Amino acid sequence: MAALAGAVAGGLERPLALRVARAAVRRRRGLVQRLALSPAAETAISVVLLDYTLYLWHVLTHRVPQLWRFHEVHHADRDLDVTTGPKLAALLGDERFLALAEAYAREHPSDRPDLGQFGRHLPAFLLRFPARERADLADLAALEWARSEVFFEAPALPVSRDALAVLRPDSFLDARLQLVPALRVLALDHDAATLWRRLEDGEQADAPIANPSAVVVWREGFEVFHGRIELDEARALEAARAGDPLASVCAEFGLREDPADAAFAAFASWFDEGWIAAIST
Repeated sequence: MAALAGAVAGGLERPLALRVARAAVRRRRGLVQRLALSPAAETAISVVLLDYTLYLWHVLTHRVPQLWRFHEVHHADRDLDVTTGPKLAALLGDERFLALAEAYAREHPSDRPDLGQFGRHLPAFLLRFPARERADLADLAALEWARSEVFFEAPALPVSRDALAVLRPDSFLDARLQLVPALRVLALDHDAATLWRRLEDGEQADAPIANPSAVVVWREGFEVFHGRIELDEARALEAARAGDPLASVCAEFGLREDPADAAFAAFASWFDEGWIAAIST
């Protein structure tokens, strides 16, 4: 692929770019050529301006929706490799990660035209064939895959917590929340969120300890986030995703010291984080 891209650039782009550049020099077009500068100064300023222009263009491709639809292909690598499982690869090292990828490919050969789905069975594969020294690999893989999925989910405009205020008291408990598509709730056997953070910070990974935990993964703009939540809040989110009424969602907090206060605090955070797309009655 790299060779093909180089051939295309060399055969098509370069001749056109050189022709345009020569014409600009002959006609004294451009800001730098209008200034009385030495050749060395012209070169230095040209390099800085070119680099800054490319930076601005890259920012625009991320911020302008119409440009992003073309640019997102650049970020669309969802195969099983060190770019899409960076924390798993960092934890295992290149040699062990390659061996894992080869074993996984033999067990789960690609069965869809979309190669982006190739790694979707990796967490389950690691559960079936766990590493003796790291029982938390499946949870880390599940977290990384959820982050990848969330990045590509369809955008949705969230509603604010004011949407709750318009509900009539007699219809509140029957209302249903619609979650945004770019959200995943994970029930894990180990604290993969802390492991992910240590690897992100370049720190040594602690020995895995069985500790049931829940993690929510979501996207804001073009950035993906994740964080730990309590297990009952995770169940409440899943109940909301399933279309259960607020009465059932609130019931998941029944073991808290103050269930009503816990449910209200959870709802407030869901709205503030942009996880709720709509409320229906």
